[in-house]
Amino acid sequence: MWGRTFVRNAGKAIGAAAAALLTLSLAGAGTANAEDGSQGFNADNWTCEPGSKPSATDPGGRDAWITVRHKDDSTNFARFYFQAHGEIFTFTNSTDVINSSGDTLQFDAYAIEFNNDWDWRWWLFKRTWIEDNVSLPEDQGFSMELWSDQGSTGPCMNRSGRT
Repeated sequence: MWGRTFVRNAGKAIGAAAAALLTLSLAGAGTANAEDGSQGFNADNWTCEPGSKPSATDPGGRDAWITVRHKDDSTNFARFYFQAHGEIFTFTNSTDVINSSGDTLQFDAYAIEFNNDWDWRWWLFKRTWIEDNVSLPEDQGFSMELWSDQGSTGPCMNRSGRT
């Protein structure tokens, strides 16, 4: 089971908050890549692996992803993937205990550029996979976040996606 919502007129405020959060997290990171950034996500037990690459089929687009994996069990993971061609988001929640409720993870994607105002949010129950094709403006930079409430110091984050 899963759910999603579109939050209108929230992108600028959320984007500003995320930018501030990212700035704080990268200040202490030391080896952060300018394109991909991450923080927190209960670093004692989980790894946050953001990444991106130019889209092979969408000129100017950039595919991006986040993988959160348990350090002791690589089959216990969650993945948030964006394919620029067609604006397709794919979500995998293969976890059993990534959050304290054991039920859902929250996936967010929102605009991070001036005058762009969109924010999508999805919730996914454990052991679930979905694909969602959403309509987004072309040539827009955005941020992806994967949230858990299990002792997290923040989301696993990637700011390198481009529609």
